[in-house]
Amino acid sequence: MYKIRQIKYSANSVSIQVYKIENRKRVIVRHIGTARNEQEQAGLLALANDLIEKISKQLFLFGDEQAGNVLYINQTLFIGVYYSFLYDLISKLIIIIGFDKVKNNLLLDLVIVRMMEPASKLRSLELLEQYFGVHHARKTYYKIAPNCIELKKTVEEKVPLCRRL
Repeated sequence: MYKIRQIKYSANSVSIQVYKIENRKRVIVRHIGTARNEQEQAGLLALANDLIEKISKQLFLFGDEQAGNVLYINQTLFIGVYYSFLYDLISKLIIIIGFDKVKNNLLLDLVIVRMMEPASKLRSLELLEQYFGVHHARKTYYKIAPNCIELKKTVEEKVPLCRRL
């Protein structure tokens, strides 16, 4: 049976731990955190109750708080958004029309990002990382750039839809 332990310190801080008793000894399962006010304490208690519920399938007699509703804004960092759904969708469309037969991932990624936001090729490399989290080195682009003119014929041969246009 798992239990919640609250240890009070000075300056109104409370440490929340989940523990169980084994061989008459208290064994700490997880230290949930230290709260400095009542709101944080309530959130940590909800997290502790959720942990106990997940690891023991133990039902609680009182309270039905969900820890998923607790988010401390001052302890979070927004790192950005990737448009992975759009990237996957356009990638599947590329496969459907047969453009994937061109075995050049950088070229395919440039097509995808330039459909979303037309820009120069070097700016498109930056946008690939910003929008989709896909990184290609500039050096790689400079290697394939001279061959892109020759790729036009290859693409027209391999992609039947391009021949019709």
